[in-house]
Amino acid sequence: MKDICTVISQKCVNKVTKKPFPAAIIEQSLKAIGVTIRLDDSVKKQALQFIKALEDSQLLPIERALMKVRCTGADPELQTALRGMCAYHPRCELLDSRGVALDASTPAPTAGPASYLFLMEPHLFRDVEKLCGSVQVIESSVMDISEKFLGAGLSAKVAAAIASPNAVMAANAAGGGAFPAPTASPAPVSYTHLTLPTKRIV
Repeated sequence: MKDICTVISQKCVNKVTKKPFPAAIIEQSLKAIGVTIRLDDSVKKQALQFIKALEDSQLLPIERALMKVRCTGADPELQTALRGMCAYHPRCELLDSRGVALDASTPAPTAGPASYLFLMEPHLFRDVEKLCGSVQVIESSVMDISEKFLGAGLSAKVAAAIASPNAVMAANAAGGGAFPAPTASPAPVSYTHLTLPTKRIV
């Protein structure tokens, strides 16, 4: 359990503060929602499954930390493709090579070799790799570790549930459920129209 909680702590952040949750908080939350550890499955596989379970339970304001990658290719096609990804996925962010965010007011790029930093959700890595061709991982989990976790964004109900798993059962019995039904997974998105030309400037 502790290894799984450590992996989750390294891969996720508080939606409000963008800081990681301590492994102890993760462990209490997993116990509260009643997950079962399987000895025949890997730590990473179970960690990813439990992250989804925590998100669905809404016990914690938890989400996967963004991944920072460097994408290289040829403009203007490269920037257009990455902007297209941002349009589909609001959490994604396009930065120039210095780390400065590019917004709608940024001048259109000139033709030629280009390199950008891109913040994205980890599950989009393969899609971005197909679009850009050359992708280098800079940070697998981008998070703010400047201060200790302060519990920001946790309601009194959630904080009580973390402190005492029995509070979860009591809350559910009283109505209004601590754990709403999981939402349906979104339909897959096709990025075919964003594909870059086969020939790129290297």
